[in-house]
Amino acid sequence: MVTVSSATPQTPDVFPLIPCGSPSGDTVTLGCIATGFTPSSWKFSWKLGTDSLENVTQYPSIPDNDKYLGISQVQVSRQDWDAKKTFQCVASYGDLNSNTNVNKPDFNPPTVRIVEPTAAELSVSDILTLTCLVSGYFPSTITVHWKENGQKLSSSRYINSPSLKDSDSSSYSMRSRLNVSQMNDKKSTYTCFVRHESSKTPFETSIKDVFASVIHSEPSAVLLQGSNELVCLVFGFSPASINITWIRDGSTELWNYNNSHPYRGPDGKFCIQSFLRLSPVDSLPGVNLTCRVTHGNTTLSVNVSRTDTLEQCHFFDDILHVDMSQDTVMQAWGVAIFFLLLFFISIIFSAVITSLK
Repeated sequence: MVTVSSATPQTPDVFPLIPCGSPSGDTVTLGCIATGFTPSSWKFSWKLGTDSLENVTQYPSIPDNDKYLGISQVQVSRQDWDAKKTFQCVASYGDLNSNTNVNKPDFNPPTVRIVEPTAAELSVSDILTLTCLVSGYFPSTITVHWKENGQKLSSSRYINSPSLKDSDSSSYSMRSRLNVSQMNDKKSTYTCFVRHESSKTPFETSIKDVFASVIHSEPSAVLLQGSNELVCLVFGFSPASINITWIRDGSTELWNYNNSHPYRGPDGKFCIQSFLRLSPVDSLPGVNLTCRVTHGNTTLSVNVSRTDTLEQCHFFDDILHVDMSQDTVMQAWGVAIFFLLLFFISIIFSAVITSLK
């Protein structure tokens, strides 16, 4: 006995399946998926314009609750695919049909950069994590690996995150983390190597001698004079951990100063600045101010006397000379007036004596 269903056929939703990766050869495999249809006997076909395509594969329909799901694939010319021609997948049942277009997407190439380790990371650990940030690419398929001095590293040395879609665009981002040990490092060059179908040429970026700043180097320091502050410039040291304090007259520790963060230079060594705000006491002549730098087992002190500072600072020197010239003028006028008064008194006195005679 044959059972004939009188249920109304359900039209499927059809979605394109874009090929993943960068396939080689003269053909490309495209696909489509149809969901939510009944009965199971819907058929698939492919078109390029008005031409029907061959090399079509239709897989058996798969039950999905009370409906069905179907998948179809077709082999197309790579030349047509690269030319961004439009292929159409059509699902049909009698007079009913549903279709979707499959096109080669517009590619966005990735931006690749390595995040350099911070001064704090270099100071506290013998193992660093180099992070390669890969961003702004589409589609999502991408391959990332690392090289050391041009040699590809084992995938056990690094961890790649999955591609994550950016919330405000259609592009994707991911990151790759490589652990590097100072003990095994030989001043190597590490390269993050990225392949994406937006380009036949790989994307890469490198970082050299990441542990250069861990090699111990003693600091140098100089004092710079400002109108209301002293600046202690410390440079040429590594690693980055360093302590700077200010002392007045060899014993009183000062607190009215700020230190910048260590800055790593191109040579892997660091520099830092400490800014001392001068109080009225600090500005008195004869006061001795010291910038004391402690780096590892090295202690370095740079001194300046406020007397020396007044002689070196043109701003204060000019004021000093102006004040002295004004005092001299006032004293001269006082003496002149005093002698004029005496002169007038002597004349009056002489006149009085003469009249009495």
